[in-house]
Amino acid sequence: MALPWETSPRDNHLNITPNDGVTFTPPLAAVVCGASGVLVLTDNHGVDATYTVVTGQAIVGQFTKVKASGSSYTGNLVGQY
Repeated sequence: MALPWETSPRDNHLNITPNDGVTFTPPLAAVVCGASGVLVLTDNHGVDATYTVVTGQAIVGQFTKVKASGSSYTGNLVGQY
């Protein structure tokens, strides 16, 4: 059975500052990038992935962290869940 945040519309949004110590619960369903750069995101299995992003890009998945370590991103980030 799917969890509520896996099937419901993404109607909750928050501004994000990369921070290794912040864990999102429920996980973010998407991260929308307001600028280009490199982001390190942790999925809900604890696996880190590095993304090279462009302005306006949305990264869809189940993310529990938006890390500062390894990231070189200075733009606005919006999380959706």
